[in-house]
Amino acid sequence: MTSMSMRETLPLVSICMPHLNSRPFTEERIETILKQTLENWELIIVDSNSDDGSLELLKNYAAVEPRIRISYGPRDGIYSNLNRALEQARGDFVYIAMSDDTMKPECLERMTSALQHNPDCGICHCRLEIIDENGAGRSNENEWECLVAQKFFGDWARIPHVRKAPHDGLLHFYSGTVYTSLTQLLVRRRVFETLGDFRTDCGFHADFEWGMRVSLNENIVYLPEKLASWRQHPSQATQANAHQRLTAAGEFSRLAKVAIKSLSNRDPKLGHALGRSDLNRFQLVNELSARQKLARSEFQKFCATAVFSIIHPFFAARWAFTKLVLRRSITRKFKETFESELTRLGYRNLLRRAAPCEGE
Repeated sequence: MTSMSMRETLPLVSICMPHLNSRPFTEERIETILKQTLENWELIIVDSNSDDGSLELLKNYAAVEPRIRISYGPRDGIYSNLNRALEQARGDFVYIAMSDDTMKPECLERMTSALQHNPDCGICHCRLEIIDENGAGRSNENEWECLVAQKFFGDWARIPHVRKAPHDGLLHFYSGTVYTSLTQLLVRRRVFETLGDFRTDCGFHADFEWGMRVSLNENIVYLPEKLASWRQHPSQATQANAHQRLTAAGEFSRLAKVAIKSLSNRDPKLGHALGRSDLNRFQLVNELSARQKLARSEFQKFCATAVFSIIHPFFAARWAFTKLVLRRSITRKFKETFESELTRLGYRNLLRRAAPCEGE
């Protein structure tokens, strides 16, 4: 059997890559795609008029590799161009490849196999390796293993498992996001067709709303293998500051409400219940805390608290009474609240072992 006919018998994976001026990493990124053990893929690159020499390098690759297609889009954001790439996707599975990250040779094969063996799941989620500008591995608080969500899973994080909806979606109320990077996900194309693409009106945190939206509706299969990487840059310190300002502005509370609206057709009862859920308190506490942390003086802190109280009067009154009179926190430990909400909503056994994949 020829190489081309062998590819045609395997599922097609559409690799979508928004691209702008990533010359120091372009060659490594493309080489890790070319080395994939699953060969039936298409690489859809949407370039935003790169002018650092990376576009010429991409054209050289496309000239000799028919699986690579390049199109062009304006400089209106990563997610806008990612959506343009998704429009061109022909595969049953979609992998999002940021232009400065990398992946292990077996990444697509292992994640595709996991979804094939667990057909009730819309997304495969793997562990993530953090790398620096030079491609060297590094450990820090941003690793998925260090996130609150992972710690909540406990021993489940060490074995392949399935997390049934809305498990991961509910975790977004507390942990910000359950997924460090989109590069650790393989998604069935029908998920985008059913639940929509990425929002383009919320900057670099569009993946928070999308991740919450899809995981409220879709089951997730997890592989405890570091199959993908996320490269850290010095500019991410600026992003961390922007994240705190957006939290203080209530942006994540707003996006959580937007994500919940995705349940209006599939499970309106759950959507209504989540609107009244105690889990919402964690987002509001985070908003108040961020407002106070950004204040540079006690007077500014007082003003920040006053503004928050005007915006959220009922929550603020309850928070003040609980803190000043009852002398306790308005929120319980998240695990307690999470499990209480699962019981209230009628969910049981949302985690189970995944069906074994080939090679296990």
